[in-house]
Parts: sequence; structure tokens; C-alpha cells
Amino acid sequence: MMRTLAVLALLLVRPAIADTRLTVGGAAAERERAPVISVGTPTNARLDTSRVAVDGTRVRLTLVLATDEAGIHEASIPIMPGGARATELAISIDGERVSATAMEAADAHEAFRRVVDWRHDPALLEQTSADALRLTVWPLVATHPATIEITFERAGSARAVDRTTSLYAGFPVVIPTVTRRDRVVIDGPDSAVTRRVLDLAIPQLRRCFARPRGTTPTSATLRFTIERDGSVSGLSAGSFEASRCVRAAMNGWQLAKADRETTVFYTLSLRDPAP
Repeated sequence: MMRTLAVLALLLVRPAIADTRLTVGGAAAERERAPVISVGTPTNARLDTSRVAVDGTRVRLTLVLATDEAGIHEASIPIMPGGARATELAISIDGERVSATAMEAADAHEAFRRVVDWRHDPALLEQTSADALRLTVWPLVATHPATIEITFERAGSARAVDRTTSLYAGFPVVIPTVTRRDRVVIDGPDSAVTRRVLDLAIPQLRRCFARPRGTTPTSATLRFTIERDGSVSGLSAGSFEASRCVRAAMNGWQLAKADRETTVFYTLSLRDPAP
């Protein structure tokens, strides 16, 4: 049986570069197998605690982020996992612990942003480059530190953070499927090309209608104007958050040109995704 279970974590701090490097002590063979994890300087926070614990092939990194500054802050910290795969994430604030779900990277990012808007407590772990991750936590308030646990594995079948997958921990969010419920209403020059483009694009807007789990799926009305040059303006998608998200998603869309403006109305159906 490997002696890894009995191995102690060795913490080395390199203040010259304001970086914390965590390695695993023990026999040479164990050190060879264990990842070397580096934690960078946090933004809008201080790093009170950083430690590692080893259990077989799994390494758990625990970070405690805190602040003395007044107000509510969004903290982030870079992590270099040394080739290991981040497979689990959990955040604890005021004694409440929430474990993460592996999600498509774009869905996780949108869920994090929405939960921040709803004033709940999320954390997001995402890949920023080939061997670098970024942990983002909200809110960080004086006297209320956040404890984050990240589990790394050298190998295994568990879904891990990569360029397409992120770990999201926080208030449960539903990313609904979005379909056109009613026939599109076009006030202005009709265009079959415009209809086809919109029908293909609408399902891509699903992240914009994320909502707290447990709320009833509803519909949304999408309204916008196609200018004579084919650009989109005057967009509304119901709520302020949804409109802002859809506006960003549609930025740069170029639809069919016409001799006058065209106003488009869509009624969208929002349904829970299939389990």
C-alpha cells in the first residue's frame, strides 16, 4: 500500500513573487507522482490560509479568502495546478457549504453572473490557459471569510475543468431550453433569410434566461429592430438582465438589408432541459 495516505503537506511561500507554492512531502516516488500546485496573488482579498491534504491519488487544496475592506467584493485568484485535473469545488461562508456542479464553461459563467445579480453566494473555477485556472468568489465581506476546497486528480474519469468545462458552486440555477412558441411577427419587409437566421440563433440565447431552480418556467417576448443596413437595435427581452445578455449575444449580427426598418416580435418558450 502506498504511503501517500500518511504523507504530510509541505507549504512553501515565496514572498518575492507574492505567490504560494504547495507541494507534497514524503518519499521521492510520492513527490514524483504528486502535483505541484501554485496559488497566485488574490484580487480584492487576502489569502489567510492555504493548505493541501492528500488521499491516495487525490489532492485537496483549501483556501481561506478574507478582506478587511468595507463593502462587498468579488475576489479572484489564479491557480496553477501543475498538470493535475480540478474535479471538485466547494465554498463555505458563514457555516453554509455548497458543492459545485460541472457545467459547460459558457453556462457556468452565465450562471455565476446571474447568481451575483440575485445576491446569492457563488464560486466559479474556470480554465484561463493550458495550465492555469481562475477561482472567482462573491461576495467577500469583512468578518465573513470564504473557505474554498478544490480537489485535484492526476487521472480518472471524473469530469474536470478544461476549456469547455467549468465548476460552478452556488444557488442552483436552471439554464432552460429556448424555442419559438408562436409564429414570428415581422412589421416591415419580410425575409425568409432573416427568419432562418433567427430560428437558428434563438436556441443559442438560452443562457440569457437562466433562473433560480424551483421557479416556474415562463415565456419571454423578444423584440428588436433590424435597421436598413441589417444591424440590430432597440432590443428588449423582458427583464433587464435578460435584455443585457441577449444584446451582448446579438452584438455584431448582420441580417438582411432592406429599404426600411423592420420590427421583429418573438414569443419564446422557456422549458426545463431534459434530465
